[in-house]
Amino acid sequence: MKQKLLSILLCICICLSFLTGCSLVTTDDSYKDSEVVMTVGTTDITREELVDQYYSFYNQYYQYFMYYDNETMMDLFYTSVVSRAIILEQANAWLSDGTLKFVDDEYEEIWYDVYDFINGNIDSREKALLLQSGVEEDELPERLAGEDEDQTAYKYEAYEFEEVEKIDYTTKTSATELDFTTKYNELKNTAIYTYNAEKDDEKPRQDTAIPNDEKVTRTAAWNGYVQSLIISAKAEGKSADKETVLKAEVQRLYKSYYESALYLKYQEYVESTVIDTMDEHKNLLDDEAIVKKYIELTNKDNQANSTEQAYIDVVTSTSTESLILYHYQGEFVYFTVQHILVQFDDATVEELKLHEGYTASVDSIYRNEYEQIRAELAGELNLMQTSYRDENGYIVTETKQENGEDVEVSKKVTVNEIINDYNTQLAQTAGGLRDKTLLFNKLAWKYSDDTGSLNTKFATKLGMSVSSETDNHGSFVSDFADGARALYENYKNGTAVGDEISKVLSDYGLHLMMLTGVYAPGKIVETTEDDGSGNMVYRDTADIVAELKENYVSNLTEQSLYEYFYDLIKDTLVGNSGTFFTEFRNKLTAEYQDDDKIKYINKLSYDELSTAIGH
Repeated sequence: MKQKLLSILLCICICLSFLTGCSLVTTDDSYKDSEVVMTVGTTDITREELVDQYYSFYNQYYQYFMYYDNETMMDLFYTSVVSRAIILEQANAWLSDGTLKFVDDEYEEIWYDVYDFINGNIDSREKALLLQSGVEEDELPERLAGEDEDQTAYKYEAYEFEEVEKIDYTTKTSATELDFTTKYNELKNTAIYTYNAEKDDEKPRQDTAIPNDEKVTRTAAWNGYVQSLIISAKAEGKSADKETVLKAEVQRLYKSYYESALYLKYQEYVESTVIDTMDEHKNLLDDEAIVKKYIELTNKDNQANSTEQAYIDVVTSTSTESLILYHYQGEFVYFTVQHILVQFDDATVEELKLHEGYTASVDSIYRNEYEQIRAELAGELNLMQTSYRDENGYIVTETKQENGEDVEVSKKVTVNEIINDYNTQLAQTAGGLRDKTLLFNKLAWKYSDDTGSLNTKFATKLGMSVSSETDNHGSFVSDFADGARALYENYKNGTAVGDEISKVLSDYGLHLMMLTGVYAPGKIVETTEDDGSGNMVYRDTADIVAELKENYVSNLTEQSLYEYFYDLIKDTLVGNSGTFFTEFRNKLTAEYQDDDKIKYINKLSYDELSTAIGH
C-alpha cells in the first residue's frame, strides 16, 4: 500500500509550484534559514527552501496525513523533493547545451502568471473591502464577480489525431529572458491597476485598465497585501521594509513559475522521445502494437465470457478500456441517439408543477392528463426558444430595454431556426451519414440546454445509448427513451440512420432527437478468419490495420478505431498517468543514488517540519 500511495501521489506532487508562501511559518532560532540541509547532485537545498516545499506539500495533501503514518508521508515528501531537484538540474543542463529552449513569448507567460497570482490576492482583498463597506454581491465590478456557471459551456472541438513526434529545439530560436527589474517595476507601477479581461487560454492576454473610480479601493487592497508580506517577514525575523519584502515575494513567485515551466518543458521533451530514442520503448506505437492492443482487449473480453456485458457497460458509461470492441448479442438491440434540449422557461416549469401528474409514477390517468397540459403549454414546438453559445462556449447576449434601463440578456433562437441552421450547413456537405450525425452533434454543443452531458465520452463519442426493451428506460425519463425507440422503429421500417430529426416532449422541455447509430450483433472488426479448412487464424496485421482505419468509434466522432487504440497506448505511455516519464525519472533517481549524489546533511523530521510551519 505504501508503494502504491507513493506512485499515485508522486506523479502529481513533483511539479509543485510552492505558491502559497509561508505566512504561517514560525521562527526557530536553533536553525538558520540559509543552512544547507541536503544536496542533490550540485543542487543545495536550504532549510528555508525545504520548509517552503513542505508547507506547500502539507497544504495540498493534508488529508493523506489522516490516513497514512508519518513515515509514509515523509518518504513521499522527500522523494518529491529529490525527484524535483534532479529533473530541474537535468533540465538546466539541457538548457545550457541547447537540447531545450525557452521560445517565443514563454518568459512573458511566466510573468503573466506572477501578475495573475498577485492580482488574485489583491482581487480577494478588494472584494472583501467592498462587501464590508456595504456593496452588495451583485453590485461588485464584473471583474470581481464570480463567473456564472450557467453562462458557459464546453467548447466544441472535433477529434484531432496526434501522433507522438520528437520535439526538436535545434531548429528553434531561443528567447531572451526578460529583465527582472524592468518587469518588477512594471508590476508595481501598472500591473496592479489592470486585469486580465480574457480568461480563454486560446486568446491573447488583454490587460484592461481598472476604472479610475475603482482605484481607491484597489490601492487599499494592494497596501493590505503588501502589509501581509511585511507581517510575515517580521514573524520570520527577516528584513521587513516594503520594498524588500515585495521584491522577495516577486522573486519567489517568478522562481516558482519558472521552475514549473522548465520542469514541464523537460517532461514534454522526454515524453516525445518515447518512440525513437529509447531502445526499450521503440515500436510501441507502430501498427504491430496497435493490432496487439486490439487483440489483447478482444481476447480479454472473450476469456472473461463477458462480451454482452462489456458492450452494455461501454455504451452506457464513460469507460475507455474496451470501447466498442464487441456488440451486444442478446435479445434486445442497443442504439444511440443525440439530442438538442430546448428547456421550458421558468414560468412554464412553475405552472407545470402545479398540475397533478407532474410527479405521478403510478396513476396513469393523472399522468396522461398532465402530458396533455404539458403539450398545450409548449404551444407551437417550432417557436420554443433557447439561448445559444458562440464558438468559445460563451452564451451569446444582447442588450434590451427593461423598465427604461439597458439590460444584457441571453440571445434566443427558435427550434425552427436551429433546424434551418442544420439544413443550411448540411447543404454545404456531401450529405452522407457522418456529415449528418457529426453536424448534429456539433450543433448540440451550440444550442442544447443539456450542458451536463456535453463533456462526457458517453454523449460525444457514442451518443445516448437506449435499449429496444420497451420497459427498460435506464437512467432516462420515459418520454426520452420512448422517443428514441420511435426513431428506431422508423429505422426498421426503412428510415436511414441520421435521416430524421424528431421532436419529443419531456418534463425537461423539447428534445430535437436524431438516431446516430444502430449496433447489430457481432464484432466491428474480426481478428480471425477461416483459412479455408475450417480453422480460424489471425489475419495479417496489414489487413486488420486497414479495417481499423476504415471504421470509426461511432458516427459521432472523427476518431477511427486505429486512432483509438493508438491513443490508448499513447495515454498509457505519455498521458497524465503515463509510465514512460515516471520510469525515466526513477532511473535518473537510481543513478543519483548509485553515484552517491543524494546527501542528507540535516534531514528534518516530521515533527521538526510540522513545527516549522506551525502545525
